[in-house]
Amino acid sequence: MPVVHFIDVNRKVECVPGANLRELAMEASYSVYHGVRKLLNCHGEGLCGTCRVAVVAGRTMPRNEVEQKRLKGVPEPWRLACQLEVLDNITVTTNLGVIDRAAAEAQARADRAARMRQVAIREHEAAVGRKEAESEVEAADADAKQAEVDSAKAGQEAKTARGLVENMPDGPARDTAAEAAKKAHQAASDAMHAVADAKVAAHDAHVAQEKGDAKAAHAAEEQARAAEQRAAKAESVAAKHLAEVQEAAAKAGPARAEVASEAGATADGDKPAKAPARTAAKSKTKTETKTEE
Repeated sequence: MPVVHFIDVNRKVECVPGANLRELAMEASYSVYHGVRKLLNCHGEGLCGTCRVAVVAGRTMPRNEVEQKRLKGVPEPWRLACQLEVLDNITVTTNLGVIDRAAAEAQARADRAARMRQVAIREHEAAVGRKEAESEVEAADADAKQAEVDSAKAGQEAKTARGLVENMPDGPARDTAAEAAKKAHQAASDAMHAVADAKVAAHDAHVAQEKGDAKAAHAAEEQARAAEQRAAKAESVAAKHLAEVQEAAAKAGPARAEVASEAGATADGDKPAKAPARTAAKSKTKTETKTEE
């Protein structure tokens, strides 16, 4: 059975569904009138509109036509006790202080509920964002790893180029190769910087995913991809300059062999030339001896 709680006097009255609130209040010795209105009222006919009570908790039917007319311009939760049928548990009062406190509590509950809804919405959006960011994070990690591969290749190519130059003889070909090796080294350095940028972008993608920010994760993945492309380009440049060094070394090789061959041929030709000279000297000595005799 419904229970009416007259909160300002802390009194509860049980009733049958549909009971009139004014009559219940009178039975519970609770006055819904103030001042002279306790004597001067319409006795529940809905004519004076002075039996006002505030329903601060519980469910009631909407205002009827009499209430709409008598309470025009009066906000909820005010109702006319003589027109209100009790259908469910309700809490009522005529005390303005109680009404203000009840209104403040209701507003606080509404605010808490609104904050909880906002938190739930943000958590849901974050969960969706984390899910959407998964592919972006995976792509950023892959870009960073590929950049490392490109950088390692560029570094090896620069190292090979330096080794070839060190074994080349002095000359124009070596100078050309040294310049190409220097450019290969610069390309390898550029690739290393690109790797660092790719790793930072991949880290940023992970942070964005933690926050559920799919948009930021996508932006970070694009930065990682751009860094990987720079690393790939740098590796291509290093490979190009290594090829130039190899070409210069190949040209320098035959030239070195030709110099060595010419040096060997000259040395072999000196021996026969010196022998006849010594023979001639000996013949001259013998002729002079015979003449003296």
